[in-house]
Amino acid sequence: MNSSWNITADELPPWFIEGLPSDGDGDGFSDGQGVVFEFDFMPEDLSESARMAFCVLYVVIIVLGLGGNCMTALVVAVNREMRTVTNVFLVSLAVSDALIAGVNMPLQLRLYYHNDWTLGQAACKLGAYTQGVVIVASILTLIALAVDRYNTFLNTLVYLPNNTIQYSFIKTADKTQREYSVI
Repeated sequence: MNSSWNITADELPPWFIEGLPSDGDGDGFSDGQGVVFEFDFMPEDLSESARMAFCVLYVVIIVLGLGGNCMTALVVAVNREMRTVTNVFLVSLAVSDALIAGVNMPLQLRLYYHNDWTLGQAACKLGAYTQGVVIVASILTLIALAVDRYNTFLNTLVYLPNNTIQYSFIKTADKTQREYSVI
């Protein structure tokens, strides 16, 4: 992923071209191979002290995010009594957060520190793909958790004795389909 776009002048409206700075040869766009204008979307460089403070805070957040979310998943995995439906949803959220802290945040930290993308196209696509998948997984997990809690609240006497993971998913899907279906 580059920090700039290459666009021909024919693709730009005339009112936009009139206000563009010149690059010295009169037309403001020439790169020697064709008519091109480069848009730079990277922010201005931070001062060294601000950059270091930002990096320290980012590293602290990464370490705490990875540590806390991994401990949450470990506690639920080790203790059999903790394997309830709600805790499985919480582990799903913890894994999503750990992926953001372990994959996306280091890539973003490097981008912010160098103020340029130097890791290549594969890392760019991996970071964007991981972030998209993890965000969708988190949203769907929160929806499932909300529906599960709603069903638990409405059907406390019937629902809690059968509070296994498989039963909860089936019951949640069944009740949701019955309550929200349009006939």
